[in-house]
Amino acid sequence: MANGAVINKGKSEIARMKFRPILKSESEWLYRLRKAGWDYYHSSPLPDRSDHLWRYTDPNLFLPGSPEKILESSHGKSEQLSSGGFLISDHGSELEDKGVILENLKTAISNHGELIRNYFGKAINSDFGKFESLNMAIWDIGLFLYIPENTIINEPIHIRYIPTSELGARRMLLIIGGGSEVTIIDDYAANGKFIGLMTNNATEIFAAKNSKVKYLSLNRLEEDHTLYLTDRVIIESDVSFESVYAGFGGRISKVNTGVILDGKGANSRITGFVYSDMERKADYHTRHHHKSGDTYSDLDFKVVLKDKARSAYTGLIRIEKDAANCEAYQENRNLLLNEGANAESIPELEILTDQVRCSHGATVGPIDPEMIFFLKSRGFSESEAIRLIIEGFFESTLAKSPEILKDILANEIGGKLGGI
Repeated sequence: MANGAVINKGKSEIARMKFRPILKSESEWLYRLRKAGWDYYHSSPLPDRSDHLWRYTDPNLFLPGSPEKILESSHGKSEQLSSGGFLISDHGSELEDKGVILENLKTAISNHGELIRNYFGKAINSDFGKFESLNMAIWDIGLFLYIPENTIINEPIHIRYIPTSELGARRMLLIIGGGSEVTIIDDYAANGKFIGLMTNNATEIFAAKNSKVKYLSLNRLEEDHTLYLTDRVIIESDVSFESVYAGFGGRISKVNTGVILDGKGANSRITGFVYSDMERKADYHTRHHHKSGDTYSDLDFKVVLKDKARSAYTGLIRIEKDAANCEAYQENRNLLLNEGANAESIPELEILTDQVRCSHGATVGPIDPEMIFFLKSRGFSESEAIRLIIEGFFESTLAKSPEILKDILANEIGGKLGGI
């Protein structure tokens, strides 16, 4: 390839090409970040398979066929909130009347450059990781949401992302002002028209003091879709952040989500639901990082696997040495519906102070045949018995989920179980 060389990185060969020149309308600070991402992507090796975060998933699966081609086409692409990847729920004039900014990211950078510059790339920077750096360099569709201080948004903001290209490189920046309340649904939706696509997404969320945020990441992608998703959330003092990760679609999903508790009284709760069948693979990593004392985190992650589906879960709780009086809990439960399914679970604690209260647990196992026998003796068929057991398995986690999201989650779970 012109202007480039081939670099051997494990099993992959990545053709290196010079990054594009700066655009006339492009901010210099943004260009520097994007170029740094491009350089880091090409100079860094693939993640080491001995690292427990990659032990069960081959990083080669997330290498795009031609990042250079995507780079050449993406920087001139226009964005629309109503097409080209995003659909946004209609709130009428409510958001505008309250001073909310909801724009595609490229337009927002032109309109609100200094505001965005203070946050963009601060949680997921250009050298965060190999695939995150690729996202920084080539993202072609993006969304910016800004909620002013002391603003209450009553109805959920539903963001629907519909992949339409070989590699969808998506970027989101969400800023929640102090004292504000909002529910955000980030919906990765299938459309039935495109096959064999890949999505590389990076989302940064910043929640200021005393805000209350509910966030749902919903994966309903096509069965042959590949998803690489990285989220980082930074919450300040007395913030309540409730997030739900629901994985019901895609062929391969690699999700890395983390919350940084950076102020006293910060509270984070993550709940997770994964249902995989056929030969699909779900690989999730969660991270609760307590940088301040007097903070609380809880994680409850449930996985159900059928056929030859596979799951890998790693969860880290890290508490800094100056972060005393923290509470942190983590639980991952995996239910296998047949012998061909397989789940791995690696919970981790990094506690650098002794004035804390922490616990973690993980289980992997099949349905108890005595439970099926009992339900069948009460007149249920075997498939009905299995559905009831799975519903009960998910129920305790569903009870912890935000009330406003329960119906959505229950419907998605019910839809998946209808095929058993």
